Amino acid sequence: TRLPPGLPPIGASPDAVVRWADGRVEPLEVKNHAPFATSRGRYSSGGGGGGGGGGGGSNAAFEIRDPGPFDGVAVWHLPQLYLHILCLGPSCRSCLFMSCSATRGANLFRVRRDDALMDAILHFVARFAREYGGAGAPPPPADFFWGDPEYHALLEALKAASASVERVEHIPNERIQRGGTRGERLFFDSTTR
Repeated sequence: TRLPPGLPPIGASPDAVVRWADGRVEPLEVKNHAPFATSRGRYSSGGGGGGGGGGGGSNAAFEIRDPGPFDGVAVWHLPQLYLHILCLGPSCRSCLFMSCSATRGANLFRVRRDDALMDAILHFVARFAREYGGAGAPPPPADFFWGDPEYHALLEALKAASASVERVEHIPNERIQRGGTRGERLFFDSTTR
């Protein structure tokens, strides 16, 4: 990958770097998903019970609803993962991504490097820095690249890359090391480990 002109100093901070016995390296990014969601109105003004309402009363705003780990890598995570790959150098050919839920395990994915996609991402990072990143530069307008056909091509390439991600493994919740002890309350309700 050739860095485009105008690219600002750039870095990445993966959660870990996996070094394999054959010399390969892969950055690892972990996204932990909160099990809280906006209440679906199960509690009326006449008072409510405990359960998953977060406060158990009539004004409960949240409930515990853990849908589990993501089934894929979202498009908006790919630029971050590509920066991880870029910063580990040209021999880094993939990145690991883990989606971890609070109570339903984790999914581990591998995102393969695509140099053309990396070039396109970096092109728009450099363009943004040139047009809006300098001292005294105007703030970007809403949807600043939306009318550019190259930007739409980048979005389509990101969608295709997201659809082609390989799921390596599902890790059951009981195999995930977490703090605390078995049977300890995880939240202020009856949910335990």
